[in-house]
Amino acid sequence: MPNPPNQLTLVWTSQRFSLFSLIVVNVVVLMCFASKNHQRALDAMQINLETESRNKVEAMRVKKKLEQDINDLELTLDGVNKAKAETDRNFKKYQQQIRDLQQVLALHVAYNVLVLM
Repeated sequence: MPNPPNQLTLVWTSQRFSLFSLIVVNVVVLMCFASKNHQRALDAMQINLETESRNKVEAMRVKKKLEQDINDLELTLDGVNKAKAETDRNFKKYQQQIRDLQQVLALHVAYNVLVLM
């Protein structure tokens, strides 16, 4: 038959049980905090994901608008370049007409000077 537990053994056993209970309680508390922290981290990641998704949609919308603006500007530039080329041709034509008229005028002046002399 085993010896009956003495008072020292009972104290040590109850202290050991108390220590074990304290460890279990601490682990449970830490798990609750970890779970709350984990949930907070998941919530933060979900918010970040939603924000990134909204930002991506907005960026795609802005990109599409900018591409359309570029296309419009390219068409406008093409029209302006064609108008400038036409203006340059007209300018050269008018310059030549002015030169021709200056020569005709010089000839008329020279003729009139000779005739009037």
